[in-house]
Amino acid sequence: MRTLKSRTTIPVPEVFTFDVSPSNEFGFSYVLMECLEGQTFQQNMARQVPADYKQHVASQLADVLYQLESLTFDRLGRIWFRTGPDSAFEEHADDPEWRAACWILKDATSHIIVEDRLHVPFTLCHFDLHHGNLLFDDEYNLTGVIDWDGAAAAPLERLAVSPEFITFPGISDEKNQVILDFRATIRDCLQELFSKSEQTAPSKNELTTLSMILGSKQADITHRCTYSRPYRAFWTVKWWLNSSTETMCLESSSPQCTDKSNTISL
Repeated sequence: MRTLKSRTTIPVPEVFTFDVSPSNEFGFSYVLMECLEGQTFQQNMARQVPADYKQHVASQLADVLYQLESLTFDRLGRIWFRTGPDSAFEEHADDPEWRAACWILKDATSHIIVEDRLHVPFTLCHFDLHHGNLLFDDEYNLTGVIDWDGAAAAPLERLAVSPEFITFPGISDEKNQVILDFRATIRDCLQELFSKSEQTAPSKNELTTLSMILGSKQADITHRCTYSRPYRAFWTVKWWLNSSTETMCLESSSPQCTDKSNTISL
């Protein structure tokens, strides 16, 4: 959060002090930080924010995402040190469900990655950016973004993942359309921010931007892989890979789409 405070205008709590060692005088890890004003939403923002304020909320969320996209690193991973296992896989090395999930993710990767972002730069991702971690005042002004304990430098595709952006097969088209419209507004705001930055400081590299992949099939697949529990990952990813592969092939003239050997079979 100190990095965010010094390098962005994203409203985050000020950290006064912390100690992650269980051997400290209190006997447990702690963080003492500022208490921000504002309230969180009780459900998906697309459904709860009044129509008159949706543009305002979307533009603020887009600004947060844009600043995170602009905060880049040349390495993957968290920007804090921890002891013990270095990954979730090491923590669950003997769990067959985790092994199955890792295998599925490996197979799904080719449908997720953005080629020109495969190496660097990596962006800072919140990893849990949703209505429960966003604070707003009575006028729907963003007063804080909280719960940064899982933040890390990650590929751009991961920044497009949020429960606020995903539709649900089990609800009506009408309710899903509200989410799609809200997501489209955020994407438009992102594109506008990018266009303004290009006018003042043109980028040297034509890299894929967040506005290009937000709401795409790539982002949908990444979301399903991210939020599925290990024992559900197989069926979730299988369903989305099959439906997404069909859609991408219908929209593409690439020879790969006509070559059955390039089709993932689960």
